[in-house]
Amino acid sequence: MIVYYDLTVVDSVVRPQFSIPSGAVLPDAELVLSTPTPDARIYYTTDGSEPNETALSYTAPIRITEAVTIKAVAIQDTFKSHIAIATYTIDTVARPTFSIPSGTVKIATTVSLSTTTPDASIIYTTDGTEPDNNALEYTEPIRITEAMTIRAVAVYKTVRSQIATATYTIDSVANEYDLRASRLRVYAQDRTIHLSETVGEVEVFTMEGHCVYRGHETAIPVKQSGLYVVSAAGRRWKVAVR
Repeated sequence: MIVYYDLTVVDSVVRPQFSIPSGAVLPDAELVLSTPTPDARIYYTTDGSEPNETALSYTAPIRITEAVTIKAVAIQDTFKSHIAIATYTIDTVARPTFSIPSGTVKIATTVSLSTTTPDASIIYTTDGTEPDNNALEYTEPIRITEAMTIRAVAVYKTVRSQIATATYTIDSVANEYDLRASRLRVYAQDRTIHLSETVGEVEVFTMEGHCVYRGHETAIPVKQSGLYVVSAAGRRWKVAVR
């Protein structure tokens, strides 16, 4: 009697597995190598050469800091797995984007910054200089109270994006003494800002951009002397309160 056996050849040692597939990764990504074969050791190279017992011994996650091809092999006693290969490139950090493009804005307008790179922080300047380690850290929308140029970069660990730039100017503010041709007069007296007639909603801002009044009154008391910006009837006035 002839007996036939179905013989299937299998690897005695399973090739290493990569926790991150080949492709673009963020700087300092950590790659984990593993094999389900008990007691097998993993050896790897990062220069494209074939790994063997003299290659680097895998003992901890591999930090990817530059474009690299990693070849790995699992070895148990005298048995070797097939070689596993993965190739990585470094992804760039996305430059910040502005919620409002460059141009003319109303006083106290707020501009938000964002980046699509996960876990990246943003630093910026408002004087047109290049952001460095002394730049401001972005934590909340930036209030535009004067003409300014914002330059920002996104930072992920030690890698920076390209610089993003936006320039803003403020809507011209009319001075009360230059508005004789206007029927509406805005003036200050006894720490009160007066409008010569009712014009709908009125807003009063400090020169720092803080809104101190919003309503429909024509006599608006203020607590402190100084310069204020009054917004009414689609126009703006700069008023000195003494």
